[in-house]
Amino acid sequence: MTSQQLLLTILGLFLAVCIPIFIYYRKKYFVGGFLTVELRFSNGIGEPMGVVKEFIDEDGYNVRDKSIVRYHLTWRYEMTVTNNSDQLVLFPKISYNVEVFPNITMGEIQELKPIASGESREVELVFFEVSDTLPDQRKRTSETPVDFTVLKLLLEYYNAHDAKFYTLYDNADKSNKSYKIRPEL
Repeated sequence: MTSQQLLLTILGLFLAVCIPIFIYYRKKYFVGGFLTVELRFSNGIGEPMGVVKEFIDEDGYNVRDKSIVRYHLTWRYEMTVTNNSDQLVLFPKISYNVEVFPNITMGEIQELKPIASGESREVELVFFEVSDTLPDQRKRTSETPVDFTVLKLLLEYYNAHDAKFYTLYDNADKSNKSYKIRPEL
């Protein structure tokens, strides 16, 4: 056997061993599900909680239209989390920056129930705010609150081989981006 044949034999054995190992580890650590988020406005309500600062006219009467009123404003959204991949998604979790958004409550996504390919989960998201304004200047709950546009949601989930994946939803541009390493919120 010549040295060229020996070199080709060694190269062939090396490739025969390395290619299946590469495919196995690629599937195990780098191929996972892709969860996406879609937020849809459900409804909103603004209820007065009481007068904060009364405006009294020269006759001693309270003028409600010129008094500052405290309103409790609530916006409800339906959040749909969908598995847009061929892979099973395990242990899904949703998180957000609580320091920036202490005024959000979110329903459960059922972390112990896997999400199959093409399957969706519905989660209710409620954004609330307390506002002190004149009655004719109060925020309307039919419009998206300004603070809500900077919301970012982080979805964390695993594939069947226990590798972790992330999806970052940015409400400003309604985009879903997949990550292997945990992104900043």
